[in-house]
Amino acid sequence: TLCFVIGGSVFWFVLGQIVMNFALALSSGTGAAFMHDTLRALGKDSQYAKIMGKVNSIGFAIPIPFVAAIPFLVLISYRAAFGVSLIFDVIGLISVIALTSPKKTAKEIEEISSKHPVEVLKEGWSLGVFKYFLLLAFMMGMSIGIHAFKAPYQEFVGVPVIYFGVFWAVSRIFISIMLLAN
Repeated sequence: TLCFVIGGSVFWFVLGQIVMNFALALSSGTGAAFMHDTLRALGKDSQYAKIMGKVNSIGFAIPIPFVAAIPFLVLISYRAAFGVSLIFDVIGLISVIALTSPKKTAKEIEEISSKHPVEVLKEGWSLGVFKYFLLLAFMMGMSIGIHAFKAPYQEFVGVPVIYFGVFWAVSRIFISIMLLAN
């Protein structure tokens, strides 16, 4: 029975990872395309990298106080931690609903061409970048896989659970600074 429970948990974990990565793959370019179209409509498309670096940095920095505060909120009440999280989720939902797509001309719509995934692979192979894509895919897969073991490792070496949020906040500060320099 224990093997079935462990095997079943692994099955659902792997299935969840597959579905999550499929969703990420399908939506990976939509945010960038939306921002590029928005900046083009505003006449600022030449500043895309600078603006997106700042946007990503701010987006990573916003949850830092909450991430650091979660362990202490849980000491007060689990409801407090979930309540604050719910407030942030509602703010995010309202923000997303408020977004509007910029108007496009017929010429801009014609520029977009769709390709079959096999054609994309062939083109990547012919350009000589396919090996780099495979390397990046492998590195990202390893990063996602290893990340799942971060908290158990911290607990194994004796780090109190209450500090997990603090470590996460510190790492987000570092990433936010790096994104700002992007």
